[in-house]
Amino acid sequence: MRRLRYFLTVCDHGGFSRATAAVGAAQPALTRQIQLLELALGVELVICIGRNARPSQAGQTLLTEARPHLEGLDHLVACIRRDFTQAPIRVSLRICPSNVVSKPRHRNPAPRRCLNRPDRDRGLFRRSWRLWRDASAIQYRTSRKTALIFP
Repeated sequence: MRRLRYFLTVCDHGGFSRATAAVGAAQPALTRQIQLLELALGVELVICIGRNARPSQAGQTLLTEARPHLEGLDHLVACIRRDFTQAPIRVSLRICPSNVVSKPRHRNPAPRRCLNRPDRDRGLFRRSWRLWRDASAIQYRTSRKTALIFP
């Protein structure tokens, strides 16, 4: 499928050098993938004229027939991800000044240990570099609520 997508991108952009930015691949790698697709199908798919590329007759047929199928597959994958997977949770580790974490601890020596809403993004903060290897003070932060976790 990747080679087919590369082929469509080259045809849509009218050349290999213009298509490289769209697919995020180097031009030699993109050219090689198109060559492998041509080899697998046994026909020439792209005609290069200078810096431009256009589909051959076989390439035009492939372009016309393949595009709706790839769009259908993209739609199917999006539906599956939407309906059957949970939103990804991003976790980031950062250094937090110790005075930010220590003040709430003095007010409440045993803060609640809680993490509500597992579908929210979480940020993990360490109290200081000194505690970098010590997991005793981690602050979980969401857009709605902050929970401090201490031993």
